[in-house]
Amino acid sequence: DLVTWPRARGPWWRQAPWTRVLSRSGASLGLTSPGARVARTRRTLARIFRWLNVPRTVLYVGKPGGYRCIVSQDGEGRRYLQFGWDSAFQSVRGQGFPLQLELEYTQGMVAGVAFVAQPRRILMVGVGAGSLPMFLRAALPQVHIDAVDCDAEVLDVARRYFDLREDSQLRLHLEDGRRFIEAPGPAYDVVLLDAFGPRGVPRSLATWDFLRAVRARLTPEGAV
Repeated sequence: DLVTWPRARGPWWRQAPWTRVLSRSGASLGLTSPGARVARTRRTLARIFRWLNVPRTVLYVGKPGGYRCIVSQDGEGRRYLQFGWDSAFQSVRGQGFPLQLELEYTQGMVAGVAFVAQPRRILMVGVGAGSLPMFLRAALPQVHIDAVDCDAEVLDVARRYFDLREDSQLRLHLEDGRRFIEAPGPAYDVVLLDAFGPRGVPRSLATWDFLRAVRARLTPEGAV
């Protein structure tokens, strides 16, 4: 069943954002606590108020644990992917899909492609809802794109709710990003690193060894 946030009725509140802020005993929000706890609380509250300011219809709620995909849609037809009720938006698909990128960080990432005059192969590590791979597929139809994600649910949600489509030029791979890069394979003109889970960048993708492996998969004039 569809659930409209924040106007839904029934047991929706058991999974609502504020259950991540209040303890079971109803303790205080911890706004006066020092250090990281204060920062986490502020970020969580900011995300809750963003939900309240823009009512959205919840289309899909994934299983607890892991990434827990949540898909919602606002009154103007924009769809949002989050990993958990209180997380940032991972992807947003608007009316201009696929040639309009809604999130600023995706607009900045795609600018990296301009560092290569005539890219032939692009690798994306981290798919999310597929906004970037689909943009690149539409904007650069002659380029082969490999998009890698380690979570089967994420890829399934991208296909079902965000119109992510494979073809001969856009290939999806269900695999750990580091293992994919470290395995033998073709060189890429551009590598876009967009793997970001509920707790940030996975540790295995945030090491010097991983970045050296990425560099080894680049063409001589390639860019990351």
